[in-house]
Amino acid sequence: MYQPFRTGDQAFLGLDSFFQDSELCSLKHARQTYLDKVKSWSKNYAHNGDEIKGEVLFLHLQLKQV
Repeated sequence: MYQPFRTGDQAFLGLDSFFQDSELCSLKHARQTYLDKVKSWSKNYAHNGDEIKGEVLFLHLQLKQV
């Protein structure tokens, strides 16, 4: 999957009338921390943390100019 999750701004869109800016910032940060953990769990072995070579659930694409 390539970018399977919305950005923090998209996920919390429309909630600014219910939360203060600092609270929304904290929510976005906590959400991103959780998503980073989920991505890590899908790319690394749980028992030793080594990176899984080959097919994994999430892709990271990089474009290099030649």
